[in-house]
Order: sequence, then structure tokens, then C-alpha cells
Amino acid sequence: MRDDAKKGSAILTLDAKNAFNTPHHNALQRAIMAHSAFAPFAALLDVKYGAPSDLFVFNDDDSVDVVVSSSGSRQGSSLGGLYFCALLQPILRDAAEAFDGNLYAYMDDITISGSPTEVARAYSYIEPRLLDIGLHLNYSKCEILLQGGELPETLLGKVAEKAAVIKVLGAYVGQQEEASNALAQKLAKHDCLFRRIAQCNGPLAFALLRKCGLPRANYAMRTHDPDTSADACTWFDGRVRDTFRAITQARLDDNDWLVAGLPPRHGGVGLYTASVFRSAASQASHDAACATEGVPACAQIGCGRRALQRSSLEACGQRPRSGTIAHGVCANHTSCASHTQTHKQTRRHGVIQHSHRRCAPRLISHF
Repeated sequence: MRDDAKKGSAILTLDAKNAFNTPHHNALQRAIMAHSAFAPFAALLDVKYGAPSDLFVFNDDDSVDVVVSSSGSRQGSSLGGLYFCALLQPILRDAAEAFDGNLYAYMDDITISGSPTEVARAYSYIEPRLLDIGLHLNYSKCEILLQGGELPETLLGKVAEKAAVIKVLGAYVGQQEEASNALAQKLAKHDCLFRRIAQCNGPLAFALLRKCGLPRANYAMRTHDPDTSADACTWFDGRVRDTFRAITQARLDDNDWLVAGLPPRHGGVGLYTASVFRSAASQASHDAACATEGVPACAQIGCGRRALQRSSLEACGQRPRSGTIAHGVCANHTSCASHTQTHKQTRRHGVIQHSHRRCAPRLISHF
């Protein structure tokens, strides 16, 4: 997507209103039966959607009304997303073949890139076919990044025009400076959360900071290059530190924060620094999405987080735990059949033991 933007392509994002709750159960059934790959799920679909669902409406006078529904994928159903995507897939496949450009989709979030004329052609193809299955576009959430040329007449009044940056699935695409500013403003919305955590006391406050506050930067680190996320991560790290100081009344210097970023087993408290991890997070996410044959993505960047933890230990004058060769890559990694193994060597009772374990495909999931 960012490669398309760098080439000057127009980028159009489409979003449907209440998409999951709209398609009729009969339409879902036809979509599943139309493709042999979905045949194993046909019986399960009949069990879940063979009869209308009862929706309960609780009134202020404690009475309950029942509304019978035959539309939508059931919320909480593990296969609900599959049924919805099976219905949408033929439309997206045909649309991709009908115009000269690129089409990307995640559920009902559809993104189209190409010349303004081709993007408008794709829009004109997709919208009426979405209406055929009961989906209406939410024009307030439809946007186009136009980096040259005029907005096609087909799109006038239906999409918001953006000149520098556009948001795609929560990530900003476009000019780096504008994307950086937009990302910083997005993370700044979490300021209220940090202020409220700082008003809490004791173990609860720290648990909220580490488990609820700290992960708020993860998605930003994964989906933006390090230069774009630099300012946002610097601000975010400052708020984490200020909140920790408010909770503990501790005054830590930069070296102390290196220790604080280590996991508890190494003497830290697990408050990693987003500014330090943003490069590894972005690279790991990119490599996991674009993995090619050879050394796995997590090995290419030195097993990301653990390599950084090792660097932090050394910066603090510490050494990895005795007897552990810190999670290095196997010597025969490139010839390993699965390309998903890392090597760990430990000393137990005076005997060196070797073991293998699987690396996570996305390192950020460990943060």
C-alpha cells in the first residue's frame, strides 16, 4: 500500500454500514454452497443459521420484546467472519479483474489504488454489487488520497478528499511528515488513560500501566516505519515514565530506565521503551507479512526483542543468566526444513543440553 502511495497512486478506502449484521442468512448459505472449498462448513452453517435468531429487547419497565432476525453473521460466532468473507469474496475478485490497479480488503474494509480514473471505475463496479447483498457504503468513512489530478465526478460528494495522508486499517499512508503528525495525535488521545492510571494506587495502578497502558503503542510500532513513529513513540515513552513516577514516587535516570525495561527475571519491571523497540517491531511485522524462503523473519533481525534485551543487559553492566546462550539462531538455520526453529543451549547439572523451540511469527505479540 505504501509502495502504491510512493508511486503517486490515488488510494480509495471504502467502508460499509453495519456490514456484519446486514447480509441475509440465505445469501450466506448460497455463498458457502457456491464454492467447494467451503463445503465442510455447510452443515455448521445450517446448524447456526438454519432458523431465525431471537433478539431480546429489554425495556425500561422490565418487559422484554422479542425480535426475530434472519440477517447478519452472529456476533461471537467463530465462523461468522468466514461466512461474511465468503459472501464478499466473489465481488472483490471480479472487481480486481475489472480495473487496472490494486485492490486490498480486510472484511468489509476495502482499499483500492491506481489512477483516479481507474479507482473511480472500481468504485462504480463495487458499490452496486454491495447493494445487491444488502450492504450500503458509509460515506462518512470513505476517503480518497489524491496526489495529483482531479476527483472523478463519480466520487464527488461521496468520499472525503485527502491531499497528504489517509488512514488504512488504523495506519497512516502518505507523506511521512503528515503521517508522523497524524500518528502523534492519535497516540496523544491516550493521555486521558495515563492521567487516570496515575490517580490509582498500589499494585492495581502498576498492573493497569503495564497491561493496559503500555500496549497502546504496539500497533503503531508494527504498522509504521521507525522514522514515522519516532515522535509519537518519544511522546508515549514520556507519558509512561511520568505515570510510573506518579505511581511510585521514584526518580529514575536513563540508565535506570534501561533496567526497568528488562523483564522481571532480569531485574526489571517490564516497562519496555517504545522508542527502542519500534525498529524491531516494524521489521518483524513487515518480514512476517512478506516472508520468503530461507532464514525466517524473526531470525533475520536477531530474534528482535531478545536481542534488544541482551543489549540492554550489557548496557546496564549485567550478563545473561549463567549457563544460557541467549537465544541465538541455530548454526544450521538456513538448511532447517521448517525454517521456524531457534536454538537454546542450557547447562543443567553440569551437562550441556540442547533443545529447539518454535519462534513466534510476529515478535510484537510477545511485547
